[in-house]
Amino acid sequence: MKSYSLVVVWFTVLLLVLLGLYFSWQSAFTLSERKASLISKWVTDAKPLQSQNLRQAEFNVVIIGTSLTQAGFDTGQAINNQNVAVSKVTVGAAAATELEAVLIHVLRQQPDLILIEINPWTLSFGAGHHFSLHRLWMASIVQQGWGGVPQRYHQSGPSSRSDVYRLPNSTSMQKFVGFQPIYRPFSALTIQALINRNTQIAVKFFYPGMALEVASTKSKAWHEALDKMHQKISLQTGVDLVPAIDNLNYQNYTDLVHVNRQGAKAYMAWLEAVINEYRDDD
Repeated sequence: MKSYSLVVVWFTVLLLVLLGLYFSWQSAFTLSERKASLISKWVTDAKPLQSQNLRQAEFNVVIIGTSLTQAGFDTGQAINNQNVAVSKVTVGAAAATELEAVLIHVLRQQPDLILIEINPWTLSFGAGHHFSLHRLWMASIVQQGWGGVPQRYHQSGPSSRSDVYRLPNSTSMQKFVGFQPIYRPFSALTIQALINRNTQIAVKFFYPGMALEVASTKSKAWHEALDKMHQKISLQTGVDLVPAIDNLNYQNYTDLVHVNRQGAKAYMAWLEAVINEYRDDD
């Protein structure tokens, strides 16, 4: 009888653990109104860096992305046209659903142009990537439970201030072997927000690329597959992809994907060209 009771207890504990993992996994990779509201609050409380002229500007731009976006764009740097204000909302190692919630939040602010880093929907960073995203999401939930904004939502500050770069060798290139094109469709909630948005708001995807030395290790089939994923997500969302930021040589990156101070200059030149194009169409 005692052995039977122990089996029941262990089975119950195991079932509860599995249910907890299932619901936490669902929470990490699906988007609900509750999750969108929570992330909107985090973004608001984190007070992302904005240009000082944001309220007075005639043309407002918001850039949404991961740490790649954070490293590349200096929103404190003046754009040649003084009536343009740029801000960014970035989340370190963001899952696609997290950036979708950010997009819903930013759409309510009604800027003139929103630029979204496309990687979270079209690129997988290795076999353990999903487990890492799940772990980070649960860590964010724990952090907010203590009354604070998760650290990953405090990444909207200045672009990279480092001049360091990393040599492309067998060690530094190893982590990119697992990079594979993938398709993660947008949630119905985000699609509806895009449909319902003010038609004056232009929304565009952008692809940040990687070091030339990394890109050159990928086959023609790999690059074609990534292009197909870009096209597929654009078709699903109705959001076009602007011309990609050029892949630069390794001296422009701290780790072959995040740009350093020199690489950030190329990001800002690209941004200025995009803004000029869409402002002319405004």
